[in-house]
Amino acid sequence: MGQFLVVLALLLAIGLAQPQPSRKELLTSLAKAQSKAALAQVEWKKRLADVSHDPSKANSKSYQQKLEETGKRLAEAEVEMEVAQRAEHVTERVRDDIREEVSKVEGSADLKAAALRGQKRVVDERNDAVEMKVRQLRKQSDDLDRMRKEAKMNTQLSVRSALVGIGNGVRHTKSLERKLATATDDLQQFTKRGRQIDGQLLEAKRLREAVDKATEKLKGLREEKKQKKKTIVRSPVYAGSEDGGGWYDILAQGLCNDFCRTVALPSGERKWRCSLAGGGESDEHEEQGQKQCAHKGGFSDSPAGHEFGSLQQKIELTQETISKLSGLAATIDVGHLEGELVINKGEVAAAEAHEQLLEESVDASKKATQAEKRAMHERAPGDNRVAMLQKQLDELKARKKWQGKQIEALAEAARLAKFADPPLEEVVYTN
Repeated sequence: MGQFLVVLALLLAIGLAQPQPSRKELLTSLAKAQSKAALAQVEWKKRLADVSHDPSKANSKSYQQKLEETGKRLAEAEVEMEVAQRAEHVTERVRDDIREEVSKVEGSADLKAAALRGQKRVVDERNDAVEMKVRQLRKQSDDLDRMRKEAKMNTQLSVRSALVGIGNGVRHTKSLERKLATATDDLQQFTKRGRQIDGQLLEAKRLREAVDKATEKLKGLREEKKQKKKTIVRSPVYAGSEDGGGWYDILAQGLCNDFCRTVALPSGERKWRCSLAGGGESDEHEEQGQKQCAHKGGFSDSPAGHEFGSLQQKIELTQETISKLSGLAATIDVGHLEGELVINKGEVAAAEAHEQLLEESVDASKKATQAEKRAMHERAPGDNRVAMLQKQLDELKARKKWQGKQIEALAEAARLAKFADPPLEEVVYTN
């Protein structure tokens, strides 16, 4: 029995600590507890009946354990039923208290409702006045916004038109500058080609002058050689067989025009004999000390021969120089170059005129662009007007913000006047 009371106290404490259930939930719990208690009572009676019919079971340990468990379940079911009955009783008492408080509140609510209706009319009139003022301010704000947008649009259109004109002018100027750069490059190319042609013609002229000068020099050398031969040298006269002999410069003329050979005299004596240039035979010269030449008319190893050799070498070098200069001059088509030079001069003149025209066009385009920029800057007062409208709009927004705060304060005052105390539903719920 002591255990039963302890369990009952614990279940009551747990039940009271939990939130109060609804009436429906309480009735359901009570029905479940009664059903559980009835089932436990039936099982307890059955166990007791079994012991009465069969006393031997009372000494069985397992049966005693089952009997003890059945007793516990019966005690728990009775405790639950007791808790449910008490909770249902408490709930009924709380509802009676709430109904009593509700009747008290409803008595004073009618008086407060009449006062609140009067306050509500005053607040509604104030709200209507505030809403009208708000509509007026919104209309003023809309008008200012429209004026600002119109002024800004006009200024933007004007500035956009000016910017379009400036952009077109800049693009036109850039295009003209590119054409001017191309024309300048063409003029430089034509001028460079003209200088090249002038250089080639000058080179051709120098080559012709050099050829003429070398030709004159060759003529002088040949004439000098001719005169030397004419005044100093006698021609060879020997026309016989050259076997057994050779050509020498016995007379020291510088040329080997003397033919010498060994001959047999009638006396049987052998003698070195020379057929001298210009005619005549001579046995007076000794072969020893004489230098034989390679061929008839060759230059001898003597001062006069050296002089003739040097003169001949100059003639040959001059002839070689004339040949080279003539070859170089032949590679230059002077006629074609002169014709190309005439064409080039015409191209240079045309390019200079084109360049000058483009320079004037570029200057004119830049001046037009500067004029467009000045015109755009002259439209600045329109921007000032937009700034003034923006300032007015900012002031209007500040006024609207202040008036918005006023409206919020009035609305809060109306709410407090209308609902000074919590609603009746809140009072009932709280109680």
